[in-house]
Amino acid sequence: PINLGSDELVTINELVDVIEKAVEVDLERAYDRTKPQGGDGRNSDNTRILNELGWEPPTVLRDGMEVTAEWIEEQIKRHREAETTSRFAVAH
Repeated sequence: PINLGSDELVTINELVDVIEKAVEVDLERAYDRTKPQGGDGRNSDNTRILNELGWEPPTVLRDGMEVTAEWIEEQIKRHREAETTSRFAVAH
């Protein structure tokens, strides 16, 4: 297998920070302290894809999340507009 992803080490809290900024919301965080604590963070080891294909992530995580959030918002907007249009067409 070849890993493909952000090589930036990020904790869950840091990832939530990035998402909050991208979608401009503040999320309430809840922690289950009865569960084992995970590692310090996660990232993708892109060594193999770099060596075999010369590929490196072209976008940093924060920028990628912002682009993704914009895309999701656009999809939601289009879906709502399509629903409104189809309801209007059925009513007339």
